[in-house]
Amino acid sequence: MTQLEQPPMLDTDVQNGRSFRELPVIEPATSDNPMPWFTAQLAMLIFLAGVAMVWLFSGSYQVGNGEVAVVERLGQYLTLPDGQPLLVQPGWHYHLPWPLDTVYVIPTSQAQQLAISDFNQSPGNYEEWEKEILRDDPQATPAQVDAVFNPYLITGDRNVVHSEMSVQYHISDPVAYLQSVAQIPGQPAGQAVQNVVQILADHQLIMKFATETVDEALGIGQGQNTQSNNVQESNSSIQGVISQLGLGLQVQKIQIESPHVPDAVQPAFSAVLSAQQDQTTMIQDAQTRATQITLQASSDAQTILASAQADANQVVKQATGEANAFSDIYAQYLKDPKVVTLTVLNDNLTNIMNGAVRVFIVQPNQRILITLPPPQEQVIVPPTQ
Repeated sequence: MTQLEQPPMLDTDVQNGRSFRELPVIEPATSDNPMPWFTAQLAMLIFLAGVAMVWLFSGSYQVGNGEVAVVERLGQYLTLPDGQPLLVQPGWHYHLPWPLDTVYVIPTSQAQQLAISDFNQSPGNYEEWEKEILRDDPQATPAQVDAVFNPYLITGDRNVVHSEMSVQYHISDPVAYLQSVAQIPGQPAGQAVQNVVQILADHQLIMKFATETVDEALGIGQGQNTQSNNVQESNSSIQGVISQLGLGLQVQKIQIESPHVPDAVQPAFSAVLSAQQDQTTMIQDAQTRATQITLQASSDAQTILASAQADANQVVKQATGEANAFSDIYAQYLKDPKVVTLTVLNDNLTNIMNGAVRVFIVQPNQRILITLPPPQEQVIVPPTQ
């Protein structure tokens, strides 16, 4: 483009305080001098082509091992000719770019872990809120703030504890996992289902501790024997509700974790626990002493019974022997009564004589008393009237 020469100013114009300057005139473009807007248009076309290429290639995606993909096109999930949902298997695939298609890659073989800590919050999570509430409300106390922001679980005997729960599950039905609960805009796929599972786990945790004493909840004493049964019941209960709602999940394991009493009541609880342990020790000592006394009494009773049984056996044995001897004598007596009578009389007299210190012999119609051994002086018996 050529620059035009400036025309000279007239004197009259200068005198009037005005100056005039003509604007340059743009000459028509020629083949040797192309239009400048052509270069800008070309750059814009190249940019748009690049954006289009990137948009088209954004439809490429990969499904890993142990995963399946579900494609949503204009609000509807793609299906097979028989009406079943289309589950894209592992590998590289292509879908229509956003916003036409949306791809959800769902892990089906990998176990998912959901931690439930609503009843065991760390004080650091609400420390700023606590300071703000205590500053704005002079009547509020830290214990009241803890009760609001760090909820407790109430046991069957009206004690309070903190506890957590972990739920391990895997996705058994990807389509039901995506369709059973309305997705919340801006949240990852399946987050709404996890929120439902968390609500179910919170409810089950509340019900579990409401049916136990604080000792059972903390695994003290008999609670250790029933804890596994309670966990299995929780697993079955949550799985039943999940199946009824059709969430497409299969619960594998539920674990109750970190049951403990609040820090504010820990000293009092420790004192009660120590007193209970002392009581248990005293009861065990008393039971041990009672057992020892019972064993000793049982041993003495067995000894007495054994001795009495031995005496009874001896008496029976002796009586049996005497009875047998009498039977033998009686048999001989039947054969010869006189001989047996004299023999028996002789034996009895012999026994009497052997055991007597002095024997007095009184004969009929005699006044002299004979003694064995004989006395120092003769004894005369007065005659009978």
